[in-house]
Amino acid sequence: MCLSMTVSFFPNTRRTGSPIMMKSANAFHFKEPRVADGVEPLCAGDGPFRPNVAALIVRRIDGRFETLMGERLDMPGALHWPQGGIEAGETPEQALQREVAEEIGVNGVAVLYRFPFGLRYRFPASMGQKFAPRVGQEQHYFLVQLQENDPPRLAEVSVPEFRYVAWVPLTDAAETAVWFKRPLYETVIDHAMQVLTQDKIT
Repeated sequence: MCLSMTVSFFPNTRRTGSPIMMKSANAFHFKEPRVADGVEPLCAGDGPFRPNVAALIVRRIDGRFETLMGERLDMPGALHWPQGGIEAGETPEQALQREVAEEIGVNGVAVLYRFPFGLRYRFPASMGQKFAPRVGQEQHYFLVQLQENDPPRLAEVSVPEFRYVAWVPLTDAAETAVWFKRPLYETVIDHAMQVLTQDKIT
């Protein structure tokens, strides 16, 4: 399995007023990431994939984890996490903050954890011409939460991408995703639940 392990982990984090307190990722002991069928591990120099970041925005309500997802205007009937391409000269962290501001209208997000591996998915044939010569996206995931008093403001987004956003149980998120991203979401959720449950959040 070819997994990108070159990223740095975020340090211990405790945020006042936050429902989630994360340890350093180095404190965790994970199973080898489960890569769902149809998802490719991220390997350097293997095909024209678009570098991309994605925000797994979470909160804990009544003992369960929820994630913020939105219905894209160009893909009705399915939900997505905020995501977008890494522009020239940007770090993944910079791209993350820019994308959540552009897509859901927040001033930024609190980064709790950066996934220690990346994953790829391929565009379906019906979308191939739209993104040519790219054949898919290579994604770097961040576990984040909204800042206090900074909710999504879709009405303030200059170029709308989402029709609406909603909180969805984290364990159900893959079922709501567009069909070609479901295997990817299953892998991401599996790892996110390891992070969140090992932290023994109360």
